[in-house]
Parts: sequence; C-alpha cells; structure tokens
Amino acid sequence: MLKKFIVEKIVVGPLFSNCYLFVCEPERICAVIDPGDEAGLIKQHIRDLNLKPKCIIVTHGHIDHIGAIGEFDLPVYAGSGDSDYFCNPVKNISFLMGKEQTFKKPSRLLGEGDKIDIGGCSLKVIEVPGHSPGSICLLGNGILFSGDTLFAGGVGRTDFPDGNGQLLIKMIKEKLFILEETIKVYPGHGEATTIKIEKRNNPFF
Repeated sequence: MLKKFIVEKIVVGPLFSNCYLFVCEPERICAVIDPGDEAGLIKQHIRDLNLKPKCIIVTHGHIDHIGAIGEFDLPVYAGSGDSDYFCNPVKNISFLMGKEQTFKKPSRLLGEGDKIDIGGCSLKVIEVPGHSPGSICLLGNGILFSGDTLFAGGVGRTDFPDGNGQLLIKMIKEKLFILEETIKVYPGHGEATTIKIEKRNNPFF
C-alpha cells in the first residue's frame, strides 16, 4: 500500500524556479528538490509545515536549481552526468548571472533506476540527458518531478553548454511518454501538467 504524501511548491529566484518539498506522511519526512535560491524562504516552509528534511535532490546542475544547496546541512543527491557542474561556473551557468559560483560535489551520484527512500515513500530515478548530461526525473506515487526536461507546453533549453536538443526530445519520447498518462508532472518552472496532456498537446511533439 502506498504511503500518503504531499507536494509543496515554492517558487524561488529571478528565474522563478520551482523548489519542491516531497513529504511522506505521517512522519513528515521530506526531500528538498531543486533549492535554487532563497534558502530562508524554503526553510520557513519547512518550519511552518513541521517537516523533517532528509536530503536535497537536484534534477540537474544549473545554478537556478542548485544555488541554495550550500545553505542546508543536508546530503545532496544529483545525476552522475552533472557531477562536474558543481565546481564549474561555466557549466552551472552561474557566470551568466553575473556571479561565478561553485559548490561541493554531491554526496550521492544517481543513475537510472536508483531508488531514493523518503520516510517510506520512494522516488525512482529516470536519466534524461539533453538539457544537461546528468538531467534526471524523479518518479513515484503517481507523480513525476521533471526538472527542466519537460514543461507544460514546452521542453527544456538546450543552448547551454553540453545541451543536446535531439537527445532531449528522444528521451522524453522514449522514457517519459511511455509512462501512465495519469501521472502528474511537476516541472522545474511553471505549472503542473500530466503525461496525457503533454503527449497530446505539447507543440514540440
């Protein structure tokens, strides 16, 4: 039997990135997904909801998704293909924001099929290179955290270092559009959607 969970969205930073708190009930243990900025705001939500954060998971290594990781005393999990983004301001594109930033490398590097336990709820890793080499999606409990791979009505940019537009489209078709159509998609920017809506209406397909 699936344990109950909640998803709390917090929009942070100048690029309006979505940080998510994936909370497993009833223990209220949570994962902090993509804390790109405004650590104080994220921590306030954690306090207000009386949560017990276990880890940070980043869907990829761009600054608007990793910018606040150093302000939490939590292990950081990230796709193995982006491991060098954390110490490279060109790859993590912080240089484009006018401030070159580096971070400690992740505590755990994730690959295809890895499972992350969050208080009895689990998220499975799907590798989706394209937006970046180490981009991942997180699947579990009928939901998908898609990072900057798939948006409502759009797909991720591929004009940054190491981006690959053809590969991005291929990964979405082969790994995301084969999922149950009822799955709710929580993207890295913008509003939530579903696999069904994107398969039928996304103009990139």
